[in-house]
Amino acid sequence: MNKYFIALLLSFCATSVFAQSNCMNSCSQECIKAAQQILVNCSGVTPAPTPSAKTALYHSDSCNDSDLIANLKPGTDCSSQVMTSAQRTWGIKVRGTCYDVSDLETPLACVKFKAASNASATLFYHSDSCQTSELIAAVDESTDCDALSKVVTDRVWGVVTDGQCVDISDADMKAACVRYKDAFVTEKK
Repeated sequence: MNKYFIALLLSFCATSVFAQSNCMNSCSQECIKAAQQILVNCSGVTPAPTPSAKTALYHSDSCNDSDLIANLKPGTDCSSQVMTSAQRTWGIKVRGTCYDVSDLETPLACVKFKAASNASATLFYHSDSCQTSELIAAVDESTDCDALSKVVTDRVWGVVTDGQCVDISDADMKAACVRYKDAFVTEKK
């Protein structure tokens, strides 16, 4: 084999490892699969499977796996290119339950629901009985209440905290966010 060809191939393989790590951060399933295949082809090593996230955005009201947009994690960058170039979000899966949410731009869905990837997050509903069709946001200790209140204008009527639906005094998003965010901070002390 030509030594220049080998050098080019090795350079490509080294670049693919970098591409894989960037893809893993972006959460795009297509990107991850492509980068993993390149890594397998270059090194013969099969990478460990990507762990499933507890919260995911879908371009499907029924959260079909083939319509997965992104898995969300607490540190997900909602303004990343993957989010801003994605199709609109129609459904969100939280803790194994699919919610048919009002269709919205994916970066907004990310801001509203990424906290749900924290198992102890509080889910906010525009329903006193926490009807699944009325899920409007999730809050944990890292939620930016100002940013969330700019994208969620619905009032919060009910919350699910510790697995229980609680009918709360109706509150605007910022007040509810601050209240439940502060509860996280208090519990951790």
